[in-house]
Amino acid sequence: FKNSELKGTENRKQDYFVLNRFCHEYLSKKEIQYTLNKGDMPVIQVSDGSLWTEKRVIKNQNDKINFEADTQNDILKIVYINRYRNGKPQIAFIKGVGLKEGAFGSSISHDSHNILAIGCTDEDLMECINEIIRLKGGLVVKNERGLFSLPLPVAGIMSDQTADKVIRNYKELNQELSKSGVTLSSPFMTLAFMSLIVIPELKIGEQGLFDYSQFSFIREKENWNL
Repeated sequence: FKNSELKGTENRKQDYFVLNRFCHEYLSKKEIQYTLNKGDMPVIQVSDGSLWTEKRVIKNQNDKINFEADTQNDILKIVYINRYRNGKPQIAFIKGVGLKEGAFGSSISHDSHNILAIGCTDEDLMECINEIIRLKGGLVVKNERGLFSLPLPVAGIMSDQTADKVIRNYKELNQELSKSGVTLSSPFMTLAFMSLIVIPELKIGEQGLFDYSQFSFIREKENWNL
């Protein structure tokens, strides 16, 4: 929309009203590296078709430097990034997705529509997230076959393409995820609600993991007190 078409607009010097905002710079792999300390680790347990999650506790026998994932036990890294400012990524782990290789992410995430991504390696996560940033919004899959995307240029949550094209594109992404081992019937829908911290039991948000039962963020990984 042109500013001249918006009633009550004070600043008419700009040519267009901004409908999208992506301020985060491209991510480096180092920014999502994670050292897993010995002891208990809370993990988000998802269930297919449900927005509710469970809090699982994984026992770690040793410190693990730059821990990425444990695909044999279906423990994957999940990354949350505020797209409106160039802040620090929040990192946690999730179980129940089934992904065996690659990564997938989205800029549709309730309620603020920040970036969420799940992956098996930091390299794949980085490529997936950076493609979302490059597109200024979208759904992205990264696997051994390449990089697949559904751009969402309108506010990072809507497409400017026809419904038929969007449907075909969306189905292609889900097919690629299925080939990569994902067992969820609607993986992008499940992902979109992993940052809605007011739904039990464990989610990820602006300050990391959020424990609904305590209604607070789990701030220090060394003092989870599980």
